[in-house]
Amino acid sequence: EVTSIDVDNHAHNVIPETATAKFNIRFNTAHTGDDLKRWIETEARASGLEFTGRIALDLKVTGEAFLSTPDWFTDLLSDAVEAETGNRPAR
Repeated sequence: EVTSIDVDNHAHNVIPETATAKFNIRFNTAHTGDDLKRWIETEARASGLEFTGRIALDLKVTGEAFLSTPDWFTDLLSDAVEAETGNRPAR
């Protein structure tokens, strides 16, 4: 999801010198943070071939995806979901 786009322009009739964008990717256990970083870098390089601007990336992975081990707490959550929706989450 895109969380911010900014050109730091205070005037409305000026073409901005730079633009920045921030985004967040929530990913599952089929990916790792490093895999996604490599993919983003590859896509950025490829898109940079289509224009004369410069792309600078500052990528941060704040956590890896994980699956919880089934235990009493996941059972409690599953019970609550089932009580509320009538559907039990898959294990």
